[in-house]
Amino acid sequence: MNVALVQLGRIGDMILVTSAIQPIRERYPDANIYFIAGHSNCNIVENNPDVRRVLVYDKQPLKLIRFLIQLRSLQLDYYIDPKDHFSHESYMLARVANATVKIGFNDATHHAFDVSVPSDAENFALHFVEKVANALHPLGIYKAGRPQIVLDADAVVAVNSFLAKYIVGDKYILINISASNRTKMWSNAKWIGLIHSLQPLVSKPIVLSSAPDDASDASAICTATSIYHFPPSKLSLINVLVSRADLLISTDTSLVHIAAAFDTPVVALTKNIPWSIARFKPLSSKSQMVIPSIEDGVIEELSVEEVLECVKALL
Repeated sequence: MNVALVQLGRIGDMILVTSAIQPIRERYPDANIYFIAGHSNCNIVENNPDVRRVLVYDKQPLKLIRFLIQLRSLQLDYYIDPKDHFSHESYMLARVANATVKIGFNDATHHAFDVSVPSDAENFALHFVEKVANALHPLGIYKAGRPQIVLDADAVVAVNSFLAKYIVGDKYILINISASNRTKMWSNAKWIGLIHSLQPLVSKPIVLSSAPDDASDASAICTATSIYHFPPSKLSLINVLVSRADLLISTDTSLVHIAAAFDTPVVALTKNIPWSIARFKPLSSKSQMVIPSIEDGVIEELSVEEVLECVKALL
């Protein structure tokens, strides 16, 4: 059986769509699993031995033509796009795909899919992986698995080298300060306050990571607290760093979903947006969410004391 899963968007969404791999493999051990991905998220699944092939969607004219030919050439039993709202790209690609059964979202005027998934309004209270599971129902699958990330061998060597150089033993707490926008971030002063409050309570080293754009903030925090700074780097290295951590303290970003793949305990600082909380809450078996009391409240409204109490609950 040939199955294609579609996720063109954000890295975090792709990580959560990988929750479909395990249940498909368990029900159909000989299935060929394909992914239709974008440039920004294709590396999440490219090295996965359970994935037969990754087709990367590219809008450059010649590359787009090549991609569409490749997509059309796949002889698929199921083409699955878990997106629960209308998208012109999803509609166009579904029309091109050659599949016995196409599963995805149809609106009132666009019907590219044979089986329609529930809308975002119907899915309001569901986690993203539950939406993915809904799209698997025609395959006789009713529960999603854990997100799946395969660690890159070179990245493992690089992270192990960093840890061996700076950390005695292999136990550490990882802090991530970066997010997709400033409303999802905490100020340097609050991170410094949290770290100073945390240091007397733990014997484990604290490692801080950030996106490249936040490197100067990360350096300032590390200088003020004497903790270790893992240099901003590519996602494959961050995957390993998260997988090795005893605890991740992070803003609401893709690292929370990376942690789910390895069941790393998480404290997530999250904006108070009800639908987002329901859809993207941490999936690690041990987790805490720190949420502003006012709806639509931003992360900067959280106090050091609030975050510290949630961290203590997982120590």
